[in-house]
Amino acid sequence: MRDGRAQLLDGPFAEAKEMIGGFFLLNCRTLDEAKAIAGSCPAAEWATVEVRETAPCYE
Repeated sequence: MRDGRAQLLDGPFAEAKEMIGGFFLLNCRTLDEAKAIAGSCPAAEWATVEVRETAPCYE
């Protein structure tokens, strides 16, 4: 979220070892649902919030 608007980027992503400060594992039915939750995260106002699909082994 920047200036009250969500920004959507389709990669490339930073190396995980350099960037992850924590994570949430969500069970969402659609990508739109996941993006809505990410947009409501308080950290979205001042940091980057990434939405990633899990590997098939977690489905």
